Amino acid sequence: MVTQEYRKLIRLQARRGEALLRRAERSIPELPAGVRLLVATLIALYRELLVELRARDYNNLEGDRISVPTLKKLLLTCSTALRLLGGR
Repeated sequence: MVTQEYRKLIRLQARRGEALLRRAERSIPELPAGVRLLVATLIALYRELLVELRARDYNNLEGDRISVPTLKKLLLTCSTALRLLGGR
């Protein structure tokens, strides 16, 4: 059983993770052009995992493993590529 204390801890870690993702996102323009899409896509995927975690009220121990479905991964990759290309 997941306690409120555990949920609070995971919520804190999720917030730390989001802050790190924002920091990493700001660094994308400084990266070599050949890796920007990869890094931006990974950030989008990890952010989506945090969205799923939040939707489960920070309960990552019970039920199915938190994951991003394949179609959602594809859509995130495409939208990230379009966003990066639009930023040129």
